[in-house]
Amino acid sequence: MGCFWVFLRRYGMFLGVFCDDMGCFWVFLRRYGMFLGVFGKMLDHFVGDRNPSATVSYLRDLIGIFDFRIQRLC
Repeated sequence: MGCFWVFLRRYGMFLGVFCDDMGCFWVFLRRYGMFLGVFGKMLDHFVGDRNPSATVSYLRDLIGIFDFRIQRLC
């Protein structure tokens, strides 16, 4: 199935993600899409237009943390 799905199935309850046949990622997006969108706008507001790449690098760091955990799981 792949490491990512194993990770989500194992830590799904902790993350509030429930996997179904469609896949965990879409369930996650359906549940938290609105929250992530609002969070992104708040982050843009604090960072400002001066440095739009800061938001991208912040999200990369956030994804990197999960990436590291997934690699350790595999």
